[in-house]
Amino acid sequence: MREYFESIIKVCPYSLESFDAGKVPILEFSVELIDQLYHELDSYHAVLFKCHTSIDRDSLESTAHGLADKYPDAEWFWSHPVDRGHSTPVPVLIMQNREHLLNARKEYKIFRNGKNMA
Repeated sequence: MREYFESIIKVCPYSLESFDAGKVPILEFSVELIDQLYHELDSYHAVLFKCHTSIDRDSLESTAHGLADKYPDAEWFWSHPVDRGHSTPVPVLIMQNREHLLNARKEYKIFRNGKNMA
């Protein structure tokens, strides 16, 4: 999966650094695991849950929306290889620490603005 994080640096500049630091575990999808890690979300920047390869894109998206309703303090994303581009090589649901995400976006915006002024 490190190759995947290397491939998305332009769209998610902190993901490889977080992955290398052990702040982005990659686990098999489990409702029980989601519930447990949701309560430990401050320990991670994100958690990737690999889903079964038979799940289709629409079901994955629908599941992400349902999880967002059930676990509102996390940001929920999904990725399916059928979308190509920056998609993950297997279907995944991504639970991200909302606070960490907001801080990373602010830091990146400050970095980009500073870079444009130079």
